[in-house]
Amino acid sequence: MNIAHILSQEFNTPVEKIEATLKLLEEGNTVPFIARYRKEVTGNLQDEVLRKMESRKADLEKVDERRQTVLNTIEGQDKLTDELKKEIDGALDLQTGSMVMDLLERVAAEMNSALIIISHDMQVAARAKQIYQISEGVLVERSHEQVHDALATRSLEVEAQ
Repeated sequence: MNIAHILSQEFNTPVEKIEATLKLLEEGNTVPFIARYRKEVTGNLQDEVLRKMESRKADLEKVDERRQTVLNTIEGQDKLTDELKKEIDGALDLQTGSMVMDLLERVAAEMNSALIIISHDMQVAARAKQIYQISEGVLVERSHEQVHDALATRSLEVEAQ
């Protein structure tokens, strides 16, 4: 996944400017510093846009990390085919996933139907009206507060039954 190219398309900014901006961020420069003193490097991107870019970069890195973990796991089991690799490489990113969730929720509401989603993504779980987790083979109802806490800590603690 080429993050600079994706950001270039999403922010309608030349890839060279994106790459230079990302380099400044990686070197530890702050967004206010870059917005004020490195306008020539960023193409005069404003503070707010730079923050959105930085956040989107972090999201894309998470997606890429997950994708790579999945690929490594399947490859470690010696079950990775070229076709499966192509499908995994084309997996939804976080923004597209959110748009798909919006669409599914809208269609379910229009049809007066329930929407059941099975996901490991805690951000998807946070959108649900009711949340269940399988914990040690037992279906356990979770509160939105527990999911919110899990988003903050990146994992649900398994409660003793």
